[in-house]
Amino acid sequence: MLLWVRMNEVKVTLIKDVWKSLRSLGRDITFSAKEREYQVFLHYKELMDIVEDVTERVEGLGELYAYDTTLRIGAFLGVFPEKVYLHAGARVGAKTLGIDGKVKVIELQSLPEPFHSLQPHQVEDALCIYKKLLKRS
Repeated sequence: MLLWVRMNEVKVTLIKDVWKSLRSLGRDITFSAKEREYQVFLHYKELMDIVEDVTERVEGLGELYAYDTTLRIGAFLGVFPEKVYLHAGARVGAKTLGIDGKVKVIELQSLPEPFHSLQPHQVEDALCIYKKLLKRS
């Protein structure tokens, strides 16, 4: 129980740090509690950079944590990746398709045609989930 509480404290602190970073960049973030409308002028890459900067300060939080956190905050803000981000399992799946495992981000068009109908974050999921199946084909 104590570990769970501590991890939640870390998550809350990280989220607060991300919001502070967004504000310090002068990003216009407005919320209407009544209508639950919001407006953010931000690109996914900028949000990813902010989250990575914050998560790098916490030992044990790697690139997968940073990506997942960015994806969730971005979904809340209506900001999604425009490219496919490779990390952990997604990187393994991409390698099986002949993609250089050292790159961090790839264009959707650099993948086989069947992936082109998906959104970049869906491709990341597919590469991770089906990495073993991709290896066999």
